[in-house]
Amino acid sequence: MGQDIKEIVGILIVIVLVIAGVQWFIVRFMHWSVALAVTGFIAFFISFLYVSLSHASPNGGNGSTNSSEYITPTLVVFSALLCGLAVVCYLTKIQLPQKVFILPIVLIVTFAIGRYIYQYVNDVTTYFRLFSNCQIELIDETKGKSTIREIGFQDTTSGLVSNIEIDSGETPYPRLTRNATNIIFQRYTDAKGISRQIFPFDYRLCQEKEGQRLGYIFWLRQKVVLPIKIVVLSGDKVDLYVGGNLVTQYQLNENNAPKKKQK
Repeated sequence: MGQDIKEIVGILIVIVLVIAGVQWFIVRFMHWSVALAVTGFIAFFISFLYVSLSHASPNGGNGSTNSSEYITPTLVVFSALLCGLAVVCYLTKIQLPQKVFILPIVLIVTFAIGRYIYQYVNDVTTYFRLFSNCQIELIDETKGKSTIREIGFQDTTSGLVSNIEIDSGETPYPRLTRNATNIIFQRYTDAKGISRQIFPFDYRLCQEKEGQRLGYIFWLRQKVVLPIKIVVLSGDKVDLYVGGNLVTQYQLNENNAPKKKQK
């Protein structure tokens, strides 16, 4: 267990012990429904403080939060406080109706499932809005002797880049940054160290079209583009094929001038 997790658990235990006294007082002299409502309010207040502090500027945050970020901390704190309420009632021999615990547990499970579904749909929607499916083939004819270390396709509007590592030895992940406007070559030489060369890239050559529906998320369609083949040649040259056709040969030198395929 990491140090941060240990600290959070320790703080949560202290909070449960402190709030347990308040819960006992309310159950003993008021009503269990009041204790349950106060427990929910306290759980939200604690989660509000936690999320706000985690996004505070001195801690490296940007000061802005999303309302959905409060859900998980609230559920965790409320569950812990509910357990504390159950222990208090058991030790003090206070009888409570079963619905006091059954109803909150059902609500917690429902919210947890809803939160998971929302996060999954949001992640998938964001991913397929930013990337298209593209089968990428990488051929290094220099057998690792090229100065190129990484190739990226960048959308200058969003700054998003999908990278391909030359020396990874793995098949490139089948994705391409949608509406990419640049292709970036990251190089390494003993003389200059790490450097980058950037060339324009025409995403329209990829001929994006609608793909298959995404399983349970039936209202979304994956964007599909023509396959890309990248051939790394000696002399720091790179051939770029789109849909089986050679469209550009990049010569990585001080001139930064790609050579177009003559038809």
